[in-house]
Amino acid sequence: MRLLPALLLLLPATAMAADWTPSHCGAEPTAPHYTLTTRDGYAAALPKAEAYRKEAAAYAACTLAEAHKDETTVSQAAQDKISAIQAAAVARQQ
Repeated sequence: MRLLPALLLLLPATAMAADWTPSHCGAEPTAPHYTLTTRDGYAAALPKAEAYRKEAAAYAACTLAEAHKDETTVSQAAQDKISAIQAAAVARQQ
């Protein structure tokens, strides 16, 4: 049996940083409960695991995109401040 891939799906998706959460991705998916002690339990867990995998992948993609957008916004704001400081320094030197 291919138990390892199913076991990896037991791990919940997590946010990238403790103090940042995405604001447009909805709630983080919750891993379903699995009973893997019997064949029937394992078979019943597979559709749940696949659904969770898809939800977690969509959440992770959304989170990554939002984090990248936020990072770009912060970086641009910092670059704008640096440019203004540099321009003021050059103006004072002239």
